[in-house]
Amino acid sequence: MLALRGGIRAGWPLSKMAPTKFPLPANFFRCPMLTPAEKAEYLHTASENAIDLVAHCIMDATGPLQWTLESASTDINIYTSNDPTLPSHVLCYAGVVEVKASVDEVAALFQTHTTDLYKEFRRRFASDLLDGHNLYTLARPTETHPLKAVNIKWTVNEMPGGGLLSNRDCMYEFDQNGRRGWVRAVYSTELRCCPDLQASLGVVRGTFFRSGHVFVESDRPGYLRGTLLFQANMNGGFQKGLIPSWVVKAGVRRRIRGISDIHTFLRESRLSQGPLIGAWDFVDKATRQRCYLCSKKFGPLLRKAWCRKCGEVVCHSCSSKWTLSMSDTPVRACSACALGLVAPHTFAMDAVKSAPAAMVAPHLLRRDGST
Repeated sequence: MLALRGGIRAGWPLSKMAPTKFPLPANFFRCPMLTPAEKAEYLHTASENAIDLVAHCIMDATGPLQWTLESASTDINIYTSNDPTLPSHVLCYAGVVEVKASVDEVAALFQTHTTDLYKEFRRRFASDLLDGHNLYTLARPTETHPLKAVNIKWTVNEMPGGGLLSNRDCMYEFDQNGRRGWVRAVYSTELRCCPDLQASLGVVRGTFFRSGHVFVESDRPGYLRGTLLFQANMNGGFQKGLIPSWVVKAGVRRRIRGISDIHTFLRESRLSQGPLIGAWDFVDKATRQRCYLCSKKFGPLLRKAWCRKCGEVVCHSCSSKWTLSMSDTPVRACSACALGLVAPHTFAMDAVKSAPAAMVAPHLLRRDGST
């Protein structure tokens, strides 16, 4: 099983006047129509690149790279490696997490085929994106293959040390030894309508050899093993020695650690499913002397709060404010609802009858998603 979603980022400006800032005008790029042969070649290359990334995210001796554990914590392990097939100055880092989620849940976070989805994607995974333009749509999601789409894009990202980078991405669903998985692969490519834009735009062109996200079902039921790999040539000041290597590497490590935020993004996505509860459905705070989840007694140091999803009365330690798609302001929700342990349409009185006070283990109540 192989479903595809992806993009190859590039472009060619026909404007005679270079813009002074981003974003560029919507009509800045004028791309000729691709021939059927060119389209087929891009689809084939995207498929091969995604398979290649999955292989390079294997951390044990069966993979093509030898990975060294650089740091370990409760939420992420960071690895480094040297790829003998690439120039010595190419950075190669990977971050590995374990997340409670399905493949479909994770893949949904990366969808960009509508304006609202693209806005959420940029907030979650592309906060350093200065500008981006979709140049070609090669395949769209369908009911049969909802995760399959291919796009050719041009983007500019702010990189460690103040540089800029043009890049591409492509996404696939796959099976690995009977385990379902999903990959978002990022590779650079040459496109005839996209020469180097440094002279006209001041954009330093970097190169992604292989980078992106890989999620595969783990040995632990209901969990995925997620890997974010970054393998790139930054070019510009880094390669010329104008920017200290430790500055660039520190920025790459921050980017790698970003995969641990997926716990929060998944919970935001779950909480965004279904409506929020109105005040008339809240449990009366006067009837609750203890937190519905941890059973601690309310008092001056343990304040009461309502969950906007189930309506129960919980403490602030067992709830957090979340950024949800249906609300312009942060919404407080309990950890049980964030973990999907309470049905989205379960109102307060139904929850009172069906769930015990200690329904969530204490180690699952932390907002950072560590287990």
